[in-house]
Amino acid sequence: FSTIHSRSFHTSNKLDKKDYYEVLGIPKTATAKEVKKAYYTVCFIYYLLIK
Repeated sequence: FSTIHSRSFHTSNKLDKKDYYEVLGIPKTATAKEVKKAYYTVCFIYYLLIK
């Protein structure tokens, strides 16, 4: 886990937002299943970026 990737991950404007639904790109009316799917999708994308 390099310093550059760590720094860019932690300073991302998208992650600085307080509205986690917006961070995940889902509506506030999303079901638990939709939240879980969006969460895992975002995690996978960031995993690919730091790999």
